[in-house]
Amino acid sequence: EMFQNPRNAMLSIVDPGLRLIQSYLLPELPAKGRAADDLEVAVTWMLWALGFAPINFGLHPKTRDAFDVIAVSPKGDCLVVECTLGLLKADTKLSKLGARAAQVRKALDASEIQHLKVVPVIITAMTRNEVSGDLAAASELGAVVLTREDLEVSFTEVLRFPDADSLINRAIQSVTNKKSLFS
Repeated sequence: EMFQNPRNAMLSIVDPGLRLIQSYLLPELPAKGRAADDLEVAVTWMLWALGFAPINFGLHPKTRDAFDVIAVSPKGDCLVVECTLGLLKADTKLSKLGARAAQVRKALDASEIQHLKVVPVIITAMTRNEVSGDLAAASELGAVVLTREDLEVSFTEVLRFPDADSLINRAIQSVTNKKSLFS
C-alpha cells in the first residue's frame, strides 16, 4: 500500500495492483485480439513508471511505421523500443529496430547532440529460451533484449525504485556482457 515510486502510486490509481499492465505485458500466448497494441501501451506505461519520458508512435495509423516507443531518460539518453509478441526477427522487427536507432543517432548528431546515448531495445512476450535463436542477431545489433522473464522481474524489483539513467547504463552493460538486464 506504500509506494517508494510516486509514478507507480499514480499508475495504481488507474490500475490498482498493476493487474492490467501485468496482463498486457504478459499475455497468454498465442495472443489474440489487440494483444500487440496492449503490449505497446503497457511498455509505455512501464517506462513512464520507471522514470522515463516515453512517447508511443506505434499505435496511431499515421505513425505506425515509425518507432513503437521512444523513451528519454532525465539526462536525455534515448531508448528506441520495438515491441513484439513473437520472435525478435519476425516481420523484420530487429532490422527495423536497428534502422530506427540509427535514424535517432543521425538526427541527434546532426543537431550537435553527440553526447547522448541511443539504446535499441526489443521487448517480447516470449521467454528467453523461446527467442534464444535470435539473441545473437540482437547482440550483433547492440540491442537490449527484454523477455517475459525480464518483464516479470520489473514488477517485483524495478518499479519500486526507478532510476531511468541507471537503467540506461545497466542496459548498455547487459549488451556488452551478453546477459539479461535484470540478472
